[in-house]
Amino acid sequence: MCRDIAYVVDIVIYARRAQAFVHELSLEQFAVDTIVQDATFHCFIMMGEAAGRLSAEFRAAHASVAWQEIRGMRNRLVHDYRTTDVPMVWRVLTDDIPALLAELEPLVPPEDYDEVPSEWKFL
Repeated sequence: MCRDIAYVVDIVIYARRAQAFVHELSLEQFAVDTIVQDATFHCFIMMGEAAGRLSAEFRAAHASVAWQEIRGMRNRLVHDYRTTDVPMVWRVLTDDIPALLAELEPLVPPEDYDEVPSEWKFL
């Protein structure tokens, strides 16, 4: 289970990093800023990788978390990169990531949460 928590910490870190990249941006700004898009896409890919490494037992114990969708986003960005739907990514960033963090942050023991850099805790 300790390994699983490390992957959850990774997901939390990359989710917060993605939020930080788009903090104070509008959809219109995000849609034309390919550097920020690339940065957030990388975060989604890393989150999907971490989610895919969680044990089946951990995923089953926390079945309310959208593990398949997290992996699916990673797969779409990696394999279908030419057809990336930027407004859909924006919706995930603004609607789904805060909800995901609300589900995952309580799973991280306080001593592991200290590994999350302080500059990402403002979100």
